[in-house]
Amino acid sequence: MAADHPGKESIEKNGYKGPETCEECHPGTTKGFLQSVHWKHASKVNNVEGLDPKKEYGMKNRIYTMCNGNDIVNNLKEIPKSPETGKTKFTGCNTCHPGNHLSDVGSTGADAEGAIDCLVCHSTDYDFRQRKPFKNEKGEVVMGQDRSTKAALAIGKPTVKNCMVCHEAAGGGVLVKRGFAFNKETDAHAAKGMVCVDCHKTKNHKIPTGYDPNNWANDGVRVSCADTACHGNSPHKDAALNRHTARIACQTCHIPEQGVLSPRISPSGNRDRTNFTSRLP
Repeated sequence: MAADHPGKESIEKNGYKGPETCEECHPGTTKGFLQSVHWKHASKVNNVEGLDPKKEYGMKNRIYTMCNGNDIVNNLKEIPKSPETGKTKFTGCNTCHPGNHLSDVGSTGADAEGAIDCLVCHSTDYDFRQRKPFKNEKGEVVMGQDRSTKAALAIGKPTVKNCMVCHEAAGGGVLVKRGFAFNKETDAHAAKGMVCVDCHKTKNHKIPTGYDPNNWANDGVRVSCADTACHGNSPHKDAALNRHTARIACQTCHIPEQGVLSPRISPSGNRDRTNFTSRLP
């Protein structure tokens, strides 16, 4: 994919300077991205009862105990030093926000536009070891990014890895929080060689999603199994089964269980984690 990218020669000659390099060919994209759910972590929600339709909701304004204690979701915090190693580290949900933590969730303006980590989603050769928080010379917590020319020369559509680094491994590992693993053993789509953006087709960084009860925020566009580009309203050869789709969600039969664990249950507990699959009957 990198060889076909029109900006390859410019990047090879001038290096990669972050979003300003992307803006040379994609003017206005960074400003638009600041209005996406991936940046804002919030939106107006019209499918949950009891919410103010004029307000925005999402991870931006929730208290969450899964990753980093009783904090606002997106905060990064420094955990106490280990008594064994004497070392500490930063942890928290903001490790998945595509910014630098100085320009945080929902921020706007030139600094925010310059803080976007375009390559974490669009590079097939991103060094994820660079994406870790550290303290700068002012003592501020900064999220590192791989802005190397090497990574920029591997630009393409998001791969499964680009998506799943956050969406699959959130909370500490596969199955811990989101409750699924996207591989050929556990997902019928992966078994067919599909990637996330085959169904979640994106325009202007507005990503269509389903109605996940855990993720209220959305970009205002939806994806459904019934879309004609996917399975349609008559996905089964048996007409009797097709009658079910008018009232029963596909997930009821095809995703009967998920591996979501309570924060109080250790991932190494005795729960059978091998049967949590997105499957065909």
